[in-house]
Amino acid sequence: MKYYDKVAADYYRLFHIIIPALTLGAEGRIRKRWVNKLGLREGDRTLDVSTGTGRNIPYLAKKLVPRA
Repeated sequence: MKYYDKVAADYYRLFHIIIPALTLGAEGRIRKRWVNKLGLREGDRTLDVSTGTGRNIPYLAKKLVPRA
């Protein structure tokens, strides 16, 4: 636990700032494509467990949450 607490800030920066910047938006397009391949529809439910820093959640929410 101490090790993960120690590297958490760097891990977050890597996956939330550096990789998105270096991929020029490709990371977001890949995640969106991945969510689309799941075959989820508006109103479905899903559980995101142990997939890292939660980078998939906005893409899942956009697909599942009913539009107003």
